[in-house]
Amino acid sequence: MLDFAEIQIEGRLVSPLVVKQTTIGEVGEGTVVANSAVRGGEGWIDQPMFIDFAAFGVTISPALRDAAKGDRVRLEGFLRFERWEQDGQKRSKHKVIARTVRVEPKVENTHATKAVASK
Repeated sequence: MLDFAEIQIEGRLVSPLVVKQTTIGEVGEGTVVANSAVRGGEGWIDQPMFIDFAAFGVTISPALRDAAKGDRVRLEGFLRFERWEQDGQKRSKHKVIARTVRVEPKVENTHATKAVASK
């Protein structure tokens, strides 16, 4: 029996999705950043996690194609462990293979807009 490392991540896009055409179809690759907090000497400290992901075929929705840096996305999928060698150094990382990617709708900050308009 195969075991899968299922994962859900909600974060912000580090940069727009890069979509490439391959012999088996389209592949979209990107990175999200999700913050967690850890207790430090004088309180809580934000600790960003940068997570690479890949999406294939119909998972690459028009909303994801149009998503920009800083847009909030929700990934659901499984982890893949990748290894390679670069400049004589062995490297490795986990990557999310997305089954679904949802781009959260943008919400205007009406309070900030009103404050600027009233000045």
